[in-house]
Amino acid sequence: MGATGFIGSKMLEAVAPKYSVVVVPGNLRLHERTRLHAFLNTHRPRHGVICCSGTRGSPNIDWCDMHPAETVEANVTGQLNVVIACRALGLHCVLIGTGFVYAGLEGKVYTEEDPPDSQLPKTYIKLRILLERLLLPFDNVLNLRVIYPITRDLNDKCGLIGKLASFTKVDAATNCCTFLEDLCPLVPLMAMKQARGSLNFVNPGAVSYAHIVERLKSRDPSFEPELRPPSGRPAIQLDCSKMIALCAPEARIPTAAESLENIFAGKLPVLFSDKNM
Repeated sequence: MGATGFIGSKMLEAVAPKYSVVVVPGNLRLHERTRLHAFLNTHRPRHGVICCSGTRGSPNIDWCDMHPAETVEANVTGQLNVVIACRALGLHCVLIGTGFVYAGLEGKVYTEEDPPDSQLPKTYIKLRILLERLLLPFDNVLNLRVIYPITRDLNDKCGLIGKLASFTKVDAATNCCTFLEDLCPLVPLMAMKQARGSLNFVNPGAVSYAHIVERLKSRDPSFEPELRPPSGRPAIQLDCSKMIALCAPEARIPTAAESLENIFAGKLPVLFSDKNM
């Protein structure tokens, strides 16, 4: 679900070639619980449902502050409709969440056992924290916390590298990131293992914005953004050891540094061992 969105399209690219049948609903909306239940009952996926639908807004989460009702419908009630329909049919469900539920305290590396502590007055973040609480009673859902997604096609609307390449001023920040081509192929494995709860969906290590700028400049010498001291959004560090353990021994998750070099070198990651799923 949500296969036409930024993350959803990357999820579809990763999942569709590996499995004989991947069903993508057409104009089905998350608030249509009766139609949603009927659709899932008709197709009954073997491994489960991946829901990448939701409202983040364009160009950023500030859109949600001006459209709170739409944000509630897409990011809370709509997500719960999917989870409830899946549970009624005995299906596993994967939701795409956010790592911005955390405040990014200096020196703090957040594990899944840390409760959300963000105090930012942003509608999107407050509702995502609420959703995590509402998901606690459900035993059929995996909530993947994405943060600063990166993609190889340098998407300038959603992907971190593409965004930085379009800026004239860049904060000299360091953040953990979600490399979509690395991690999206792992989602069916997590579903088959019936993973539940919230999971930090990031690569090991962190990405330096200053390093990205240097690599972009090596490609285009005319790219000369101003590097500023870190400001604005918090530098959130998420621990991903739980995800690494969950995907072992079938898959090896590249570090953020490795994946960044692979992108600029035009290489694809080797994720799965010879003993494939």
